[in-house]
Amino acid sequence: MTDRAGRPGVAVTFDDREHDGRSLLIFDPHTGELLAHERLTLAGTRISAYLAILGAGRTDRYVRPSD
Repeated sequence: MTDRAGRPGVAVTFDDREHDGRSLLIFDPHTGELLAHERLTLAGTRISAYLAILGAGRTDRYVRPSD
């Protein structure tokens, strides 16, 4: 499947019936990095949250997120 940024990935879902939700995780098939996380409401399959990770990196110092 592809994420909302158009990147191909492998999708895994997890139903959390106790909280009436489903998590959809999309991973890069080559690196295993998490590309996106979508939270759905089971009743009516409405999207309640979506997170696309467009960049990641490492540093040896604190970097303030840009606003």
